[in-house]
Amino acid sequence: MQFDREAGYNPQVVHGDGEQGFCERAPYHRLISTTSVRRVPTTLPEQVKPGGEIVTPWLPMTRHWD
Repeated sequence: MQFDREAGYNPQVVHGDGEQGFCERAPYHRLISTTSVRRVPTTLPEQVKPGGEIVTPWLPMTRHWD
């Protein structure tokens, strides 16, 4: 996959514990996690700049299967 670095795109893919985030390069403008969570771990907001965004799959506390 190729990104336009001149436009400011420089994504980094990290493999690890999604609930811990990746503090080595924080703070981030955007944090995209593929970990399904029932609550947002406190570690993620701590790694995002004020006004930044966190995107993660939300797993509700209750499931309603039909």
